[in-house]
Amino acid sequence: MARLSGHLRRASRAVGEMVGRLEYHVHGGMDAKLSKVACQHLLLFVEICDRTVKLRSKRRKLLAGVKILFLQNNGAADLLAGMESLVGKENRLLVAQAFALASDAATSSKANLALTQGLVDSLAEDRAEQKKEQDKEYRTQVILKALAFDEAIMNYERVEPEPFWQTIYRNYLRRRVRGTGKWIFSEQKYVACEGGQSRVPILAISGGERSGKSFLASTVINHLNQRKTTVGSDCRASIGFYFLEGNSREELRLATNLENVAKSLVWQFSQSERIYLKSVAQICERYGEIDPANISKHLIFGNRDLAELDITFYIVTDGLGDTVGEGMIRFLQGASTPIPGRDVRILLTGDTRCFEQLARVESIHFDRITISSNNQSNVEEFIEDRMDRMPALSDRARLGIPELGAKIRDRLCAQTKRDYFKIDRTLDHQGTISANIDEIKQMNESRSEKELAEINEIIRWIIHGRDLLTPKQMSAALYVRSGEPSLLPLEQRFKMKYPLFEVDRNGKVDFRSSEIEHYVPPRQRTYDPEGSYEKQAAQTAEVAMINHFLLTACPPEVYAKFRFEAYLAQQLKPKGSRIYKDDPHTGEAEMALVYLDVLTEGTDRKRTRLLPYALKHLVRHLSAVDLALADIACKSAVGVRLAKLFTEASSIDALPHSDETLSNPAVEQRRSTETGRKKDGNAFPARATFQVIPNDAFLFIAGFINKIERCKGVVTHEVNDLSYVYSVEEIDNIESWCQAVLEVEAKNSLWHVQMGTLLEALGLPSLAESRARQALTLDPLDWRAPNLLAKVVGTDEGIEILTPVINRLESDSQWLQGPIHRIELANTLYMLGLLYWESNHRDTAVPICARAMELDPTNYSRVTMVLSSYAAEDRWSDTINALMTVKEKSTQWLQCLPEMIIKLSNSDRFHQIVLQAALRTQHFSLIEDTYERAIDLLLEFQDRATLCYVRFYDVTTMYALRDRQSKAIAQWEQVLKEDIPQSHSYSALPMLLGKLGPLYLHKAKTSGDDMDAASSYLRELESLLPDGVRENDALLPPRIYLARYYQTQSDGLRAKQNTREIVKQALEPLSDNDEDINIYAYLNSLTVFVPLGEVGNTLASLAMMAIITSDKIRIHCDGGCGNSWSYLGEMLWCRDCINFQFDEECYRKLDDGTLPFTVCDKSHDFFHVPKRGLDTQDIPTGRVPFGEAVISLEEWMRGIRRIYVDIEH
Repeated sequence: MARLSGHLRRASRAVGEMVGRLEYHVHGGMDAKLSKVACQHLLLFVEICDRTVKLRSKRRKLLAGVKILFLQNNGAADLLAGMESLVGKENRLLVAQAFALASDAATSSKANLALTQGLVDSLAEDRAEQKKEQDKEYRTQVILKALAFDEAIMNYERVEPEPFWQTIYRNYLRRRVRGTGKWIFSEQKYVACEGGQSRVPILAISGGERSGKSFLASTVINHLNQRKTTVGSDCRASIGFYFLEGNSREELRLATNLENVAKSLVWQFSQSERIYLKSVAQICERYGEIDPANISKHLIFGNRDLAELDITFYIVTDGLGDTVGEGMIRFLQGASTPIPGRDVRILLTGDTRCFEQLARVESIHFDRITISSNNQSNVEEFIEDRMDRMPALSDRARLGIPELGAKIRDRLCAQTKRDYFKIDRTLDHQGTISANIDEIKQMNESRSEKELAEINEIIRWIIHGRDLLTPKQMSAALYVRSGEPSLLPLEQRFKMKYPLFEVDRNGKVDFRSSEIEHYVPPRQRTYDPEGSYEKQAAQTAEVAMINHFLLTACPPEVYAKFRFEAYLAQQLKPKGSRIYKDDPHTGEAEMALVYLDVLTEGTDRKRTRLLPYALKHLVRHLSAVDLALADIACKSAVGVRLAKLFTEASSIDALPHSDETLSNPAVEQRRSTETGRKKDGNAFPARATFQVIPNDAFLFIAGFINKIERCKGVVTHEVNDLSYVYSVEEIDNIESWCQAVLEVEAKNSLWHVQMGTLLEALGLPSLAESRARQALTLDPLDWRAPNLLAKVVGTDEGIEILTPVINRLESDSQWLQGPIHRIELANTLYMLGLLYWESNHRDTAVPICARAMELDPTNYSRVTMVLSSYAAEDRWSDTINALMTVKEKSTQWLQCLPEMIIKLSNSDRFHQIVLQAALRTQHFSLIEDTYERAIDLLLEFQDRATLCYVRFYDVTTMYALRDRQSKAIAQWEQVLKEDIPQSHSYSALPMLLGKLGPLYLHKAKTSGDDMDAASSYLRELESLLPDGVRENDALLPPRIYLARYYQTQSDGLRAKQNTREIVKQALEPLSDNDEDINIYAYLNSLTVFVPLGEVGNTLASLAMMAIITSDKIRIHCDGGCGNSWSYLGEMLWCRDCINFQFDEECYRKLDDGTLPFTVCDKSHDFFHVPKRGLDTQDIPTGRVPFGEAVISLEEWMRGIRRIYVDIEH
C-alpha cells in the first residue's frame, strides 16, 4: 500500500509541475498540439484524484492489497507511465515550436533587412538614373542653345522645339491611300540610292504642283523608318525629314542659309541617335552658338565623327519650289562633297524647274526620277478611295455605279492633269460658292442677335486664334464673352443652328469647309449716315402703310406687275450682313481682350479652361496689333484691362504661373485666398500667403549679384554654373545684400524661417536649426518655425516640438478659417505623422496622416509617400481608407482622386499600390470609378499623352481580374492603335508592347498544329508598332517576341535573323567609354540573350551592368512584393515575357496559383539566375567576366558577332 501511495504522490507532483509550466506556455503562446497535451495532463490529474478518493474505502484498500500480492499490480503504475509519456511529448513539442519561432524570426529579419536595403538601393538607383538623365539633358540643352530655335516653334512645357515636321508627316501618312507610292521601291535609281550603290548621294523626284510628291515622300519616310539597316550593309539607318510648306517654301527661294531645315534635321538625328547627340554636343560646346549658315557644315556634312558612327543618315526634304536660294545650293554642295566613311543620302522632291536650276550648278550631282510617268495608278487609286467614301458612289453593286465611277475617274485624271489638290477639292464638294453665300444669308435672317454674336465670336476664334479649340473650350470662350452659359451643347447647336461650323476629325471646332472663310464678309466699321440709314430694316407699321396706299391707288394688275408685295416684304429684313469677320488688327485686339478678361475677372470652371491659352498667347496677340488700324473701342477696353492686370494683386498672381497646374481649381483657391497678417516696420513686403524662398530663386539672386561682382573684376565662378557650391560666407553676403535692398532694419521671425528653409535645402542642417530657434525666440507663436525645426532635429524631439503646436492651431477656430492655414496645418500634420512612423509608432501615425489628408487632399506627393509607407508594411486597409479619404474630399470643381491618378499617371509604383489595395480589400468599384472619371477629365482637356498612361493602368487593373482578360487585351489594342497615334507621344509604347507581345507570343505557341492560327498571331505581333513609329521608340520591339517564337520552334536561324540588327545596334557603342550609352547597350543585349537562352552572355551582360553602376542599381520583383536585388542577385527571369523577373517566393506563388493578380504565366519558360559573389572592383576596365574566366571586351564582342551578326540572311 505504501508503494501505491508513493506512485500516486509522484503522479500528483508531476501534474502540479505541469500546471506551473502551463502559465509560461500560455504567456508564450501555445499552438493546438501543445494545448491538447495540456488537456491530457489535466484529465490524468482528474483520474489520479478519483483513484485517491476511492482508496479511502476499506473495501477498496483490501482489493488493492490483493492485486499487489497476487497480480503485482498496484493500480497506479499506468498513471505514472502515462504522465511520463505526456511530459516527453510536451518537451518534444516545445522544442519544435521553439525551432519554428526561431525560423519565423529569422525570415522576418531577412525580410525587414531586404526592405531596408531595397529602400537604400532604390535611392542609389534613382540617383544614378538622375545622373544619366542630367547628362542627356545637359547635352540636349547645349545643342538647343547652339541651334537657337525660333521661339515661335518652341514647346514651353518641355523646353524643346515643337516637332511640327512629325505632325505634317503623319497628316500626309494618314491621308494617303494605303499601298500607293510603292512603285518607287522598284525604281532602279531609288534602289541604288537607298542601298548606297549610286554614284551620287542625292536623288531628286520631280513633278508639277500637287502631283503627289508629298504623299510619295511620306511613303518613303515610313519605309525607311521600318528598316533598321541599309540595304546590303550592316550600317544602322537614321532618318531626318522636313516638309517645306507655305512660307517655308517662299523663304527658301531667296534664303542664304537653310536655317530651319538644318536645325530640324540636327535635332531629329540627335534625338534618335544617342551617339550622334554626344558628338554634336561636343561640337556645339566648342563653337558655342553656331552661325545658321554653318549648321549643316559643322554638324552634318563636316562632322568627322560621322565616319566612325557606322550609321547611314537619310535626309528627306519635300516641297522645293520652282527656284531655290543660296542656302539650299550650299546644302546640296556639302552633300555632294565626298568624305571617306561618311554616309549621308538625300532624297528631294520638288518642281521640275528647281532641278533644272540645280543641274546647272557644277558642284551638285544627283539622279532624277519623274513622278508624272509613274503615278498614274496611284492617282486612280486615290480617286477610287475618295469615291468609296461618298454615299452616292460607295455602293458598287448598284446598277450603273461602276460605269459612272470609271467615267468620273477618267475625266478627273484628264481635266485636272492628275493634280491631287484639284481632285480632292472636286470630290470633297462641301458646297458651292452660291450655297455658302445662301447659307450665310439665311442665318442672317433667321438667327437672333445673341446667336449672331455667338457665330461672330466663333468665327473670330477660328480665324484669329493661335490654336483651334475643342467644343468645351469654345463654350468657355462664348461664356467669357456673354457671361451666360448655354443649356444646349455646342455640338448640337452646330447641327441645329450654326451649320457653318463642325467638330473636325481632331476634335477641334473649325469651319465646315475651308472655303467658308472667304465668303464671310468683313465687318464694316466706317461711319456712313446714309449707308446706315439704307441698311436699316423697315418697321411693320411702315410697310403696312405703304402697302395700303399702293392697293388703294394702283389697279390690281399694275400692283402685281411691279411685284410690290415681294419688294415690301424684303424691306422688313435688315440690309447687309450681321455675320462678319474682323480685320486682322481688330481681330487680334479682340482676342487679347478675351484673354485679359480671363486673367483679370477671376476664374471659375469655364474660365479656367482658357487660362493656359491666355498665358501662352496674350503677348503674341498684343504684339500683332497695329494700334493705328485697330478699332478704337476695342483699344480702349484693352487699355483698361491692361492697367487692371498690372495693378491688382489677384491679377498679378496669375501672371508668373504658366504651367499645367493652373487648370487645377485647388491651385486657384490657394492663390486667390488672402490671409490677413499684422505688419511691422521690419516685415517683408510680403504676399498674402507665406511662401518659402525656393532654391531657384536664391540661385537667380546669386547669379544677379555675381554679374555685378564680375563687372567689378571679382570672378568666383561662371554665372550659370549650377554645380557651384556656395560657402556659408557667400550665403551670408547674399542675405545681407537682400536685407539692404529691401531696407529691412531688423530680421523678423519670418525672415529667419525662410533663410533656415533655404539653408536646409542647401545641405546645412545645423545652420537651419539655428535659424529656426532664432525665429522661435523672436516669436514663440510662429507656427512655421517648429515645422522647420522638426525636420532637422531627431525624431523624438521633433514629435515633442510639433505636438503642442498642432494642438494650439487646431483649437484656434478663427485661424483655421483661412484655406491656406488649413493647408499649412496639413503639411505640419504630415510631418508629425512621418516622425511617428519613423519612430515605429505606426498606429499613432495613421490617424494623424488621415487628418492631414482631410485638410488637404491635393498634396499628392505627400499622399503618395503615405501610401508607399502603408504598402511596405502590407497595411492594405489603411491604404484603401486613405484613398477613400482623398475621394470623399472631391467637389464639383475638384475631383481629388481622379486628378491624383492623372498627376501620377506615369508612376508605376503608385498604380501598383492602388491595384494591390483593391485586390487585397475587394474595393474594385472604387478603383474602376476613379480611373473612369480620370479618363473623362483627360478627354475633356484633350490630353492624349497622359490618357495613354491612365488607360494603360486602367486596363492593367482590369487584366488583374482573371475573368476579364479578353476585354483587357482588346482595350490595350485600342490604346495602341488609337490613343498612341493621336497623342504624338510614344513614351507609353514600351509598356503596351511589354503586355501585348507576351500575350500574342503565348497564343502563337499554344496554337499547336493549327499553323493558320499561329501565323495570324505572328502577323498581329509584327503589326504592333503603329505607322510611322520606329523600333528605337520601343524598349522591346515586336521582333524580339518573333525571335522567341522561332526559338521555341527550334528554328534558331530565323530567331537570330530577327535579332541581328538589335545586337548590332547594342554592340556598336560598347567600344566607347560613355557609360550612359553602354548601360543601354547591355540592356538591349539582354533583350536578345534572355529569350534566346544565351546563359553565358546573359550572366556576362548582368555582370557588366553591375560593374558600370557599381552594383547600386536594383532589379525589382514583378510579383508586387516590393523585393529587389542587384544585377548580381538571384532571380527567375521569364524568357517569354522577356522583361519580367521574380524572386523565389513570388515565383512559387505564380506556380501554385496564389499570386493575387494576373501577371506572366506559370507555363512560361523561366531562367534561373544564380546569385554571384563577384567583386566588381576586381574586374579591370575593358574586361568581361565570362564563365569562369575574365576575357577582353573585344573578344567577347567577337564571339557575339560570330553567333548573332555574321549569319546567313
